[in-house]
Amino acid sequence: MSDIVRDNGSELDGIDEVTQSVTGEGGAQPADGGSAVPWDEIVSGGESGSSLEHDGVSDAGAARVKRKRTVAVFAVAGVLLAGVLAAGGAYWWEHHDDVEVPSAPAVLSQGVDPCAGFTSVRLACSVEQVTSGDVARDALVSQSAQAGSTVNMGDAVVLSYSSGPASAFMPDVSGMSVEDATKALYAVGVSVGEVRQVEAGTVPVGTVTGASVAAGLEVSNGDSVSLDVASGRVNLPDWKGKTREYVESDAKKIGVTVSFSEQESDGGAGVVLSQSVAAGEVDSGTEVSVVLSKAKSDPELAIPRVVGLSGNDAQAALVKAGFSAVTVVTVKNSEVTSEQVTHVVPAEGAKAKASTPVTVVVSSSVEVMCGRARWGRACVARFPFGVPVSLLSM
Repeated sequence: MSDIVRDNGSELDGIDEVTQSVTGEGGAQPADGGSAVPWDEIVSGGESGSSLEHDGVSDAGAARVKRKRTVAVFAVAGVLLAGVLAAGGAYWWEHHDDVEVPSAPAVLSQGVDPCAGFTSVRLACSVEQVTSGDVARDALVSQSAQAGSTVNMGDAVVLSYSSGPASAFMPDVSGMSVEDATKALYAVGVSVGEVRQVEAGTVPVGTVTGASVAAGLEVSNGDSVSLDVASGRVNLPDWKGKTREYVESDAKKIGVTVSFSEQESDGGAGVVLSQSVAAGEVDSGTEVSVVLSKAKSDPELAIPRVVGLSGNDAQAALVKAGFSAVTVVTVKNSEVTSEQVTHVVPAEGAKAKASTPVTVVVSSSVEVMCGRARWGRACVARFPFGVPVSLLSM
């Protein structure tokens, strides 16, 4: 044992000498053939205060043995740790590119990229439109990799969104705004093509008045429909010579408002003489002032005395009095020998407007009816012998 103490230059030499005296049963045999010392007593210093010194082993040697045992423990721990790290590394290498699939947006929204969540975790993403009679337009139908599942980084995911049914019935868009009509058509997979500005009377500007496909007809996904939209402009006609009733009806139909005034005229009463807005294209709702004709002043006059006069003289007297519509009627009367006025309607002395028709009745052996014509006075006579009626100019 003195050799062990002296050989401080190498722990291995001391441990070798110690281990040479240790039996395979976990004890140390003394040089003198005494009883074996348990291994744990060698490390711990023995039980009940015994030490290696009692068996010839110095404290320095025991310390070297203890340090060696500690190194061995750490060596084993290092091997185990290396094994764990190696296994973990292998697992990481096998699964380091796994990615959890995110959920796609439930509905496509303008300005929002439905693939944003997929590209952020390094997945390839594409969007496709598919027809669906059960899923609303722009709603998610499916995604090729289920949300929450694990795929490899770089894998491709396809998002399928509804483009509406394969076919549908054309909705009625009349009365809608262009924006609302576009939405209604979009919902059934139809787009808006040409928007045509048309005259639409009193229909508000920008209101849809019709479409190129009638409501209720079948349309296919992807079809395009043209819309007719009220332009707010209308074509104003020339109403000169038209009656008030005609103008009122026409104005309501085309979508303008009218007001009326009157002006005396030599022509017929109640017809349009002029309008404030010239014929042509105008804004819907334009107000137009219309001037109607009216007869010149029609004073109230007294029927003069004409009974007993000839028909010609009676008519002349009435015209001179201011009456403009005088008719002479001859009544056959065999009891008279000369033509004379028997009565007048309205009666002599009665008050009547100058435009009031006046009838002068003349009795004669020949039935004659006279009146004013453009060339003067005209009479029709019927002779008692059945001679056909003849026209006399006077």
